[in-house]
Amino acid sequence: MALLKSNKVISSLGNISPALGLLSTRYSSWWAGVQMGPPDPILGVTEAFKRDTNPKKMNLGVGAYRDDQGKPFVLSCVRKAEALIASKQMDKEYLPIGGLAEFSKSCAQLALGADNEVLKSGRSITVQTISGTGSLRVGANFLARFHQGPHDVYLPKPSWGNHTPIFRDAGMQLKAYRYYDPSTCGFDFKGALEDISNIPEKSVILLHACAHNPTGVDPRPEQWKEIADIVKKRNLLVFFDMAYQGFASGDIDRDAWAVRHFIEKGSNIVLSQSFAKNMGLYGERVGGFTVVCGDAEEAKRVESQLKILIRPMYSNPPMNGARIAATILNTPDLRSLWLEEVHGMANRIIKMREQLVAGLQKHGSSHNWQHVIDQIGMFCFTGLKPEQVERLTKEFSIYMTKDGRISMAGVSSGNVGYLAEAIHAVTK
Repeated sequence: MALLKSNKVISSLGNISPALGLLSTRYSSWWAGVQMGPPDPILGVTEAFKRDTNPKKMNLGVGAYRDDQGKPFVLSCVRKAEALIASKQMDKEYLPIGGLAEFSKSCAQLALGADNEVLKSGRSITVQTISGTGSLRVGANFLARFHQGPHDVYLPKPSWGNHTPIFRDAGMQLKAYRYYDPSTCGFDFKGALEDISNIPEKSVILLHACAHNPTGVDPRPEQWKEIADIVKKRNLLVFFDMAYQGFASGDIDRDAWAVRHFIEKGSNIVLSQSFAKNMGLYGERVGGFTVVCGDAEEAKRVESQLKILIRPMYSNPPMNGARIAATILNTPDLRSLWLEEVHGMANRIIKMREQLVAGLQKHGSSHNWQHVIDQIGMFCFTGLKPEQVERLTKEFSIYMTKDGRISMAGVSSGNVGYLAEAIHAVTK
């Protein structure tokens, strides 16, 4: 009887077109309402560069160091550390949630200085993160959950493009303070002080510790001191992003000066670090997040909550890059070699800035290009207008973002003359 009923059901479906039913099943989707997202502006520059057949083409959008032949550069200290690690034939077990302990310790010492009172008293906690981006996101989530003040984070205008979605997606509200002055291609110190003075108490302010991205404009020490005083007076929580320690000036202590000064003046900061640029560990994704606390007991409670945040995010961080960084920082010969190499990378970029300005002057440019030399780090805000950037691309196959930002790492002794000639041509 059951079989007869089953046959009746099958026969009753016979009038439905099998092809139509198959198509309906095949093409139905949960994601039909998902819209196409906008392309990444920097990746778009790279894709256009790849399609260009001009042998003189230049890609000045990439945010990674290149040697003077325009090739990706792996530091000798990294190769030596890798060989040392391989010789020990260590296992590949999971790291703890907070990462490799020897890395986290070395990471904090590098940023704050080994003799810093904060480290000696145990009133800080550092966890290993997935590079600088992961560090920022862990920090943003921690603020969204535990910060007792307004959930507003004030970014410099402009700031690194990824800062906005990182904090926004963590549930923070985005605000801004004046930072860059287009009329001078320099720091808007007066505007920054005025805006910071009006930030509501207990709000979060993000500061680039050195080599501001994207402008390359940093406050001078005396300006940092005034900013620190106002921040302390307004009782603001400082979130330092330090992605370029050592890579900016070639001096790890000089590049960390602002971070250490704020702590010295009594600000209990939070800090994001990346080892992508200064050790060339881009794909290894090595970073750290540090919280400076009131005392050691508070630091333990903060650590427990950071682990609770990290566990459902990515469970624990990757091992290899942390081992490389820790080996370099804790092996005297490798550390000395690293300091020499990072100084060399910084100096190459400084030299390219000087040669670019000399080339523009040689071509008879009447503009003042001193800001190219005064700015620091990987990026330079040239002051070029969008229409001039478009001409550089169309007429000279020189690619950069529309705001005129160039990566100085893409400039070499072999193409700096061509770049100077091209910029002069579109700025006459």
